[in-house]
Amino acid sequence: MKKRISIILIAVSACLAIAIAAVASGVLPGRDKEAQLSKSVYMSYNKAPAYQADLSDHADNTIFERINRSGKTKNEIYEDIFQYKKFKKMYKPASQDMAYLDALIIKGANIATLINIYDFWLTTSEDISIIGQIYDLSSAIAGPYWIEDAFNQITGNRHGVLDKDGINQYLSQQITAEDIRIANVLSRKGVLTITEVLDRFAADRDWAAIVRHVEENGRTGRESLGGKTGLGLNGGITFKTLKDILLYVRFINIIRPQDETVFGETQKDASSMEGIISECEDEVIKEVYTDLLADGVFKDRKSKENGDNKETDNYFREKIRANGVSDEQVEALLDNGYSILDILNASEESKVSGQDITDNLKDKRNELLSKRRGAAR
Repeated sequence: MKKRISIILIAVSACLAIAIAAVASGVLPGRDKEAQLSKSVYMSYNKAPAYQADLSDHADNTIFERINRSGKTKNEIYEDIFQYKKFKKMYKPASQDMAYLDALIIKGANIATLINIYDFWLTTSEDISIIGQIYDLSSAIAGPYWIEDAFNQITGNRHGVLDKDGINQYLSQQITAEDIRIANVLSRKGVLTITEVLDRFAADRDWAAIVRHVEENGRTGRESLGGKTGLGLNGGITFKTLKDILLYVRFINIIRPQDETVFGETQKDASSMEGIISECEDEVIKEVYTDLLADGVFKDRKSKENGDNKETDNYFREKIRANGVSDEQVEALLDNGYSILDILNASEESKVSGQDITDNLKDKRNELLSKRRGAAR
């Protein structure tokens, strides 16, 4: 929703204004504190690295080194590199797009902020360079919907703006706040303005037809609604809410060949799309976690937010000690990213086999990494 719209709606109805503003930007509300950054972060860092590691995926090492010298805590560094690798595996951006994003990160841009802007960008037809332009306005525009506001400012509101009278006119035609939110997102593609979208919907009440029109009349490639034109539209996907539209955009930007086959055999609705997205995300999270663990990049166990249950921890330690592993060894293994449960299981095995517990854990980690990379091929 255009910023001007949400302001006017306050005068019309406070409840309606809140309802529309809640997802007006087409991305989930809320913003990490680190997202509120400005051009001032574009600087080089010379801090000592928090990790002494090279990533096995060598293409990520330049970014890892940049993040590793950012001056952040070990857990913040872990979260940044985790989100970066997850993003790459989930969306698989074109090489030139990833190179552009990497350049912004190397200059100091916040990764979480860039990912949020990238999600928004997928709903537009703009060149990827607008991501950097939006980022540059992050400190100048306040509020949870700053990305939308920055986009409108940069594009000169060419996708349409509703005034008070326009909003009241659509409300009188039984056009809902949800309908206005959907129209706002669809207008970003530059095929129809927000008023043109709403006029079409007022006439036929068919969001799928409007989405199809945007797909078919958009420009080529990524600039269609989600990146792959026509996927499932001829099969009649049902669009009822803004969430359905945004799920569709995300779905066709992360879909794998096997997902497309499965999707073609199931009911084409938001539920099936959401299920496939969730499965894909779970797999990617497991893969990234395994990769980073094998590379020696992991969360700091001493962090307050990662505190263990002391009673359980003490019980496990007693069992490990009984298996012949010293407290000093346990601490060293914990510092290498192994959990207390991993160490307990390995101590049980080592007690029987006679294998050194450190070698046992390394073998298990390497085996897990090998399986994960084999499955990814």
